[in-house]
Amino acid sequence: MNCQAPSKAQKSKGFTLIEALITLVLLGLLTVVASRSLVRADDLNANQEADRLRSHLRYTQIRAQGDTHPWRFVFTSNSTYVLGPVIIPGPGFTPDFIPESNTVVRTLDAGLTTTSGLVIRFDSLGRPLTDSGNLLTTDLEITISNSESSETIRILAGSGLIQ
Repeated sequence: MNCQAPSKAQKSKGFTLIEALITLVLLGLLTVVASRSLVRADDLNANQEADRLRSHLRYTQIRAQGDTHPWRFVFTSNSTYVLGPVIIPGPGFTPDFIPESNTVVRTLDAGLTTTSGLVIRFDSLGRPLTDSGNLLTTDLEITISNSESSETIRILAGSGLIQ
C-alpha cells in the first residue's frame, strides 16, 4: 500500500469558502462604487447646459474686451437668451450670432429654465456691469434647473471670473 501525502497540485483544485466570500465582498463593493458614480441623465443635461452657458458668457466677455462697445447678455425668457454689442446706449441692441449655432437666440435644452429678464454687461476690461453701466457690487448667480437637479453659475463682481 502506497501512502503518499497529496501534492500541492492535488490540494488546490478550487476556491476555499473564505476565498469565495472575499471575492463576493469585493464584487459587492465594486458594484456600490460603480452605481454611485453613475450620473443621472437629468443631472448630466443640467451640467451640459451650464457648461454651454458659461462658454457663451465667456464669449460675450471676451468680445467686450476686444470691442470698442460693451457687450450685453440678456435672458429674454426663462429658457432663451441673446448676446451682442451695445452700440447705442439704452435697453436695445442688435443680437449677434450665438457661437456654435446659426441663430441669434439660444434656447435651453427641454425642461431647463433659468431667471427671466436678467441682463449682464461686460466692459472693455471684462468686468461685469449692471444694465445701467455700473460695476457689479455683489457676485451674480445664475441657476439652471429642471425638476430633478440644478446647476449654479457664479460671476464674480470684482474680477468678472465666471465659475
